[in-house]
Amino acid sequence: AGWTAARNAPGSFALFGGSALMHHGVFGLENTKEATFAQNFAASIVGAVASITVAAPLDVIKTRVQNRPFDAPESGVQIVRNLIRDEGPTAFFKGL
Repeated sequence: AGWTAARNAPGSFALFGGSALMHHGVFGLENTKEATFAQNFAASIVGAVASITVAAPLDVIKTRVQNRPFDAPESGVQIVRNLIRDEGPTAFFKGL
């Protein structure tokens, strides 16, 4: 549950933060209920891109933690270190 929460919390924050940034910062809306379809569409895209950008690296770690053998002594931090050492930082975005 630890790595899943570590992925979900920042991902949700980025999703809603990116959407709010578009609604309030770019479109200047006081009330998001006044947004047009196009404004909501654009805000949703920005929120989704922000969420994926933040959550994808954490999802790679979570998946590797879940796929390791049960008797493996490797911690999540060790998985991150090995990932960076063996595959480089772009490995955090595998699958995108």
